[in-house]
Amino acid sequence: MKITLDNLSKKYNGVYALKNVSINIPENKICGIIGKSGVGKSTLVRHMCLLEKPDSGKILYGNERVDNISEKKALIMRRKLGTIFQSFNLFSSRNVFQNVSYPLEICGFKDKKQISERVRELLELVGLKDKIHSPISTLSGGQKQRVAIARALACKPEVLFCDEATSALDPQTTRAILELIKQIQKQMNLTVIMITHQMEVVRDSCDYVGVLSDGEIVEFGTVKDIFSNPQTDVTKDFLLHLSSADTDKDSLVFWSKIPGRYTLRFPDSMTDNPIISKLTREFSVDFNIRGGGIQHVGDAEFGTLICDISGTTEQIKHVICELNKNGIKVEESKA
Repeated sequence: MKITLDNLSKKYNGVYALKNVSINIPENKICGIIGKSGVGKSTLVRHMCLLEKPDSGKILYGNERVDNISEKKALIMRRKLGTIFQSFNLFSSRNVFQNVSYPLEICGFKDKKQISERVRELLELVGLKDKIHSPISTLSGGQKQRVAIARALACKPEVLFCDEATSALDPQTTRAILELIKQIQKQMNLTVIMITHQMEVVRDSCDYVGVLSDGEIVEFGTVKDIFSNPQTDVTKDFLLHLSSADTDKDSLVFWSKIPGRYTLRFPDSMTDNPIISKLTREFSVDFNIRGGGIQHVGDAEFGTLICDISGTTEQIKHVICELNKNGIKVEESKA
């Protein structure tokens, strides 16, 4: 199901929590909403889940406006939504089977055989069929999140919200959970919305990403476009502090505490090209490399190089021009 936010705004005590948020989230894709703490991520997801109404603007599921519907109708619409949380939100008094069956019970399912078949199907999907009667207290963090995923899928939602779903997990478990979510998304044709403060989660799982800052979406596009050509300082900062969800192979490495004046962003086609040495010879300039690395986004690679360029103003101008001609984006520090 496609979700459209049209100029969504919300104030608390006169302060904007959301301000003119407009994005189109395509159906059957994984879309990340990334932002630091306190920028409005929780408020945004509560509006998309129809738990709060905006002060102004519209929310559409498909072509149907839903921000102004009655509470009774909103309750029915929420059944099309599944949510998993950072803290799992499982019932400690119920075992695995009983946690997953709970949404079916409150949605009016009476046939115990039908409930049992659905729960077993979901637990097999998330790799926990052997834990069906286990107490929640005996499970690891990753297993608890798998139970939470199974519970969120119980009533066959069209949209799955993942609200910081991997923040409480170690890197290896995070990667396994992200792979599971991607597998489920393809298998069930779900629209998945990942709310996160971790750019590596976006890189490793999402097709699209919106960057939220102070209640506003400052950038939105495909993950490949955002990684190769970030437009805002907020996004650039996220990319500079990017780490890997499983190893350090995708992390940027810095060998100087002094920040470089220029950040070079290399597209997939240029990561193996010796363009720096070529320009050094051609224009008699020096590159002082202070940090860099290669990021993997799906099947593509994007290189980042932080450096200084020594030479005359004219020489540096020509070097930057040549870099741009070769598809390499050059960002100059404002400092």
